[in-house]
Amino acid sequence: MIKFYKESIKFLMENKLILITLLIYEAFVFPMKLFPRITGVAYFFIALFFSAGILGILQNKEEYGVGMKALLKRGSLYFSKIILNMSEIVIISFVDFIVVLFFTLLPLFVLGAFPNEAASQKMLFAMLIMIMMYRFPLFIMAFFTPVIDKDDYGRFAVVKIKEIFWSKKKIWFIILSQIVIYFLVFGLQLLLFSKISPLNGIVKMYCDFIFDYLKSLLFLVMLIADFLYYKEVIKNNSEFQTRYDRFSYNGVFKGIIGRFIM
Repeated sequence: MIKFYKESIKFLMENKLILITLLIYEAFVFPMKLFPRITGVAYFFIALFFSAGILGILQNKEEYGVGMKALLKRGSLYFSKIILNMSEIVIISFVDFIVVLFFTLLPLFVLGAFPNEAASQKMLFAMLIMIMMYRFPLFIMAFFTPVIDKDDYGRFAVVKIKEIFWSKKKIWFIILSQIVIYFLVFGLQLLLFSKISPLNGIVKMYCDFIFDYLKSLLFLVMLIADFLYYKEVIKNNSEFQTRYDRFSYNGVFKGIIGRFIM
């Protein structure tokens, strides 16, 4: 995996326009953090569009080059398809949560031992974290299928991602380790801000902006490295080079259990 991180950093260093564009992006979305309840969703979709455009440039840089026009064109091409992939994963995660909730509450109902309100909230939060840890790698991989094949999106694109996880289980652990690293950086940001006096509002704002840029850059390095690794897995496994659909696919993830539980 180290070689893919090196390739990711090399790609960014050779295309400094992307780093400048990332800086402009951060300057554009940074004010949105001041009103998270109003602009939170917009912040997410802009970040998704930007990430899709970068991966599109990486996939087609010989044909389209590197630039703002290429980023906007690639981002607009893949954005809706990545959203459809993520929508499928949201549905799967929701069903997972309901199933876990049912089998957690059923024994308590039978035994007549429902926890109090505080314990119930902790239990629901623990279940939510468990589902997120289990399914979050799917959200990262959701970027990749339409970038490689613009028509590979939706239910069976997610099925292909699951098949790749099944054949290369270490991908799941790699992405989870990246999540841990990302949140360590986030924790470092909170620790730093706790040391800054509330009176130093300007200093805090600049530090916040710098950390946001570094976190976005870290996410981009990881995303590109994962994408390059995904491409190599596809290249070395002929069964993943074809697009799955309900007629051609007969694997373990086709049925209801395979789709929602596995």
